Amino acid sequence: MNTTLQQQSTITATTLQQIQQIHRNTDGWITFFQIKDEENVRQYHYKLNEITPEMINKEEWLGYDSFISMNSFYTPKRAIDNLRSLHMCYVDIDCYKKGYSVGQVIDELQRDYFNIKLPTPNMINYSGRGIQLLWCIEKISGLAIERWTELQQNLYATLEHFGADKKSLDAARVFRLAGSFSSKTGEIITCDILHQHVYSFYDIVKEYYPNMKALKYFEFLNKNQEKERKNKTNKKKTSMSLTYLFTPFSLAKARLDDLFTLVKLREGNCNGYREMMLFLCRYFALQVYSDKDKAIQKIKELNGLFDMPISEKELLNSTISAEKYMEKGGILLKNQTIIDWLDITAAEQTAMYTLVQKQEKNRRKRIQNEKLRRKLGMKTKDQYNRSRLRKMVAKLKKFYLLKATYPKWSLQQYAEKLGCSKTTIHRYLKLVNGSLHELYALVIAELSKMGRTVADTGNVVHDCVVGLSVVYEEIDISIPSIDDYVKDFFKDCLFEKITR
Repeated sequence: MNTTLQQQSTITATTLQQIQQIHRNTDGWITFFQIKDEENVRQYHYKLNEITPEMINKEEWLGYDSFISMNSFYTPKRAIDNLRSLHMCYVDIDCYKKGYSVGQVIDELQRDYFNIKLPTPNMINYSGRGIQLLWCIEKISGLAIERWTELQQNLYATLEHFGADKKSLDAARVFRLAGSFSSKTGEIITCDILHQHVYSFYDIVKEYYPNMKALKYFEFLNKNQEKERKNKTNKKKTSMSLTYLFTPFSLAKARLDDLFTLVKLREGNCNGYREMMLFLCRYFALQVYSDKDKAIQKIKELNGLFDMPISEKELLNSTISAEKYMEKGGILLKNQTIIDWLDITAAEQTAMYTLVQKQEKNRRKRIQNEKLRRKLGMKTKDQYNRSRLRKMVAKLKKFYLLKATYPKWSLQQYAEKLGCSKTTIHRYLKLVNGSLHELYALVIAELSKMGRTVADTGNVVHDCVVGLSVVYEEIDISIPSIDDYVKDFFKDCLFEKITR
């Protein structure tokens, strides 16, 4: 161990201390992983309170090639799209590949890097031929994967010339467990805890990597929070508009999932589209996993779903351009472009997550808004029309009584008394002053258009018209035998026509 580090009260951690320092108070699932041999691996998941010295010994996790996840997961599944929280940053340095010894790297990092070019790590794992630097950060959501990955890449770039491993930056990464053994060197894995400070993600970015895009996000967030504090006395408003924003990571993940969904919908019959699907699959997988091997694994999975899979050689050669595009900074693809390339139909889009056109988006929005309206206790269209009709007829009744009492009033006087416009009073006046026969004829004509027989119900229809023009409540009382279709007509068609 380096003497400089010893002066910082470095603690050589036990297995349990290492685990508790990494995962602290996480409530997610923690992954233990072990390689028995080339064809035999095992992986188990535990909650933090389940990890005890007894469990570690009983399950023999301190044998050869044992690993532990750096972040936690929602369910017992180690996957980037299942992240519960991101609470560690890390870099794996294979210094032997660059001709450095572990001692040389530690000395130079302590002298020229820690607290100068990057924060001092909380822990250093010694894996024999290399080291792993680990930083404890305040817990952030697994959905913040894009910002977290950007910080990881900046830490990697700072340490690249020491032999930092670019393939060990993903959020689902596992590192060697303290107290276990490496089959490559035969040495025991040790871990030094340098300090207990938990870094703020924002503070690291602001102090060491101010050019990161994430800093702009935090500044934007702080401005919004300040505005919210200033406006906290304003009345809260309920918005019917719900907006879901994709990050580049989540968009690529959603598109990748949609590709697999599309192949399954077509039952593997994708002739004429296979090469394009596989290219897109490899490109999106590179965006999601930042791992070339993982991307190749995904296209092999997709190719296996085709009813006529292509050969592995053709599979790799026809999609290699995806890696070239990624190395050049990527390409901008619109959902509509992908839909056109793959001829995704409207019916297929109903099963897609993000590869949808405007019509499908609007359909989903209507369903979403309708559910929200019901949740908020708002009226249905039918309930709203009933209420509106009831109010209109109540005013019509008041007007009828007012006109009988004050027959010489002007339209303006009636309007002021009822709290409505002169145009509305004029409509009421037409109904009361002799338009009932016109209204009756309108009802008969509309019922005929609907294919209804009205010969035996003329009196009922006439009485309905009269009753409606006087008071809505009297309809059910004075004429209890009104046919259902007449009620429906008054509720829907008639009301719309006499209130235009």
